[in-house]
Amino acid sequence: MGRKWRMFVELTRKCYMAMAGLEEAYGCWDEAFEALEAAVAAERGRAGAHGGAVSAGRGDRLRI
Repeated sequence: MGRKWRMFVELTRKCYMAMAGLEEAYGCWDEAFEALEAAVAAERGRAGAHGGAVSAGRGDRLRI
């Protein structure tokens, strides 16, 4: 598992812990989504995949 994917996993863990009231996390889901975008973009770059681009702006959708 790459560094970007580990970051995504850690951020989502933190978000779920915050939902359970075990940790404080503000903007956690935004950070996790940005980490997911970065991980997918890195995978696409490595695989040379074709298709829709990963958007970086808020409110945009990630197309896989």
